Amino acid sequence: ERSLGVSHADMQRVIKEAKTYLGTKHVMGGISHNGIDCSGLLYISFQDNGITNIPRTAEDFARYGNILINTNNLQSGDLVFFTNTYRTSKLVTHAGICIGNGEFIHTSSSKGVMISKINDPYYWRDKFLFGTRIVN
Repeated sequence: ERSLGVSHADMQRVIKEAKTYLGTKHVMGGISHNGIDCSGLLYISFQDNGITNIPRTAEDFARYGNILINTNNLQSGDLVFFTNTYRTSKLVTHAGICIGNGEFIHTSSSKGVMISKINDPYYWRDKFLFGTRIVN
């Protein structure tokens, strides 16, 4: 298991930072309030809290922490990963941060940064791949 060495308190700050991006439009490769993509939201939310030993892509983020297969085991601060959200050969195509109560913050390609339900029967539940617990 590869660790990012983040605490529970760190992750709560990361979530708070991510929430400042709510409503920011989706821009592929973006990492600012002018436009951001799904892994960019994770990347910048960590960076702005001084956690700099982090990857830039959703696929690379998925390599850290302990894997959680069951959505019922997810807690605030866990990262969540999805597949088949767009056409590509990659397995991991989308990422977000669990904020508790079965919800996650992420960058939707159509609506920008928003909060969604992980078990949304119309979309996210079918695309859910796994979560990771990166908190020590």
